[in-house]
Amino acid sequence: MSEAISGKMRIGAAAVLGGNGSTQAIDPATGSALQPSFGFASTDDLERACALAWAAFDHYRETS
Repeated sequence: MSEAISGKMRIGAAAVLGGNGSTQAIDPATGSALQPSFGFASTDDLERACALAWAAFDHYRETS
């Protein structure tokens, strides 16, 4: 099953828009902005992602 592009980040099992501004891709043929906007991670978003990665590290490194 594929998911539509939403501009959200995956942090753990959550889709997060990002709370530190956003940016848009540009169509090189027309110069127009494409949808959706992509949110930038806030400090809280980054801390959450790092905490989840740290919590998963020991288990993940034991996998083949």
